Amino acid sequence: MIERRALPKIESFVDIVLSYDNQEFRRNFRLSRGTFHRIVDHLAGKVERREYKGGRLQLTLEKHILTALWYFANTECYRPIASRFEVSDSTEIKSVDGIVSALVKNKNKLIRWPKGEQLCRNENGFRAFQGMPDVVGAIDGTHIVIPGPNQHQENYINRKGYHSIVVQVVCDHEMKYMSVNNGWPGSVHDARVF
Repeated sequence: MIERRALPKIESFVDIVLSYDNQEFRRNFRLSRGTFHRIVDHLAGKVERREYKGGRLQLTLEKHILTALWYFANTECYRPIASRFEVSDSTEIKSVDGIVSALVKNKNKLIRWPKGEQLCRNENGFRAFQGMPDVVGAIDGTHIVIPGPNQHQENYINRKGYHSIVVQVVCDHEMKYMSVNNGWPGSVHDARVF
């Protein structure tokens, strides 16, 4: 008789992600584990989550947020992310839309604009520099030329016909960076990066 050994249980990708050390977590999501937990805490009860027939929730809130954050932080399309997190393509799209909506509605708690003295300094600086009142930062995007990647080359071809990644920067009145967002494929419109 042949003895059969039980196959080891394959962990879900969410279990693997949650076991990342802090450096690996930041590398994949471009934010710290602590920031992830703050987002989960802030969005608890504020993210619309539909139920399957029978009342079972589609995703845990953590998985819902992780799938959206993976999309924000990486240059992958919906399909491979959905496969990685074992959800349908439509669920992944709805996760991203739902998290974006919740973040926008709760931005005062999650997005930090300059405050107090820094806010006044930025506003006064823009007013003195260009006569623009009520401005605290200037935003723009640019394309950084790259060699065509091995996979999904078509995603990196920008409107001018060459391979690039999009970089979005917010500067203060002294042209110091307040925020830098990079890594989006060249075919992505500036409005989407914003």
